Amino acid sequence: MSKKTSAEKPQGVKTGVSDAALSVAEAAALDPREGAAAVDAAAAASAPESDYRALYEQANDRWLRTRADFDNYRKRVQREIAESRFQVILQTVAEFLRLHDQLGLALDHAQSGADASAICQGLELTRTEFDRILAALGVTRIAAAGALFDPAVHEAIAQEPSAALPAGTVLREWKSGFMLGGRLLRPATVTVSSAPVTAAGADGGGR
Repeated sequence: MSKKTSAEKPQGVKTGVSDAALSVAEAAALDPREGAAAVDAAAAASAPESDYRALYEQANDRWLRTRADFDNYRKRVQREIAESRFQVILQTVAEFLRLHDQLGLALDHAQSGADASAICQGLELTRTEFDRILAALGVTRIAAAGALFDPAVHEAIAQEPSAALPAGTVLREWKSGFMLGGRLLRPATVTVSSAPVTAAGADGGGR
């Protein structure tokens, strides 16, 4: 009968060392880097459930903190936008309060029995102040009367023949148009000239 060598592992006998541990030891003997990686993998595989629970708690805590920070940021931005809007409205209203005061003075002057020329002068001053306020806000008036009709900034509500102005020219402005920073606020409402009526056209129209 042949004798078993010491390197052989008897069948049915437990050595107390798992196959995974043996594999780790063998990998470490072959290559130290592979052995270290194998040791880490084996440690992760044998890590207790409490370690995974701790990692979950840490990740959940970071997520809750991030969500709270974002919510605070959103509320702060909303407050800043509301404050900026209030400041813009405040400055605009402050400008128009001066116009309100001038209109009140003009009405008092008219009710005191002043002549028509004085009333017209007061209204002209009020309009000048109004234009100044609009200019301070970046609002400019659109040129209308005498200008060529531009559908981008003019809105024609009527057309009249004119012998003095060529066709397609603005004859009359009914409502002023305004621009704000290169953008249209309101088109100018105008009447546009057409070709003058000729004598032949007038005769033909009467038949």
